[in-house]
Amino acid sequence: MGSQHPEAIRLQRAIGHCVRGHRVALGILQKDMAERVGMSPYHLCMLENGHISFTVASIVNLAVELRKSPGEILDDALIPVYVG
Repeated sequence: MGSQHPEAIRLQRAIGHCVRGHRVALGILQKDMAERVGMSPYHLCMLENGHISFTVASIVNLAVELRKSPGEILDDALIPVYVG
């Protein structure tokens, strides 16, 4: 397996930042969100910090708990990556 493209890494981090921002805005603790979506708090932490990649299923599960559509999560993440 090769290394990730720099744009993929930037987007991965942007999605994580977006998820964390929405979670914090709703007042949901990381451990509570992790439990709601069926992952460990460590795994969610790694996702939010951009250290591991999101799966489609994880984006969908997190979006549901954040009261967003998966598209909204991706749109919110893409704006700072491609505008800034």
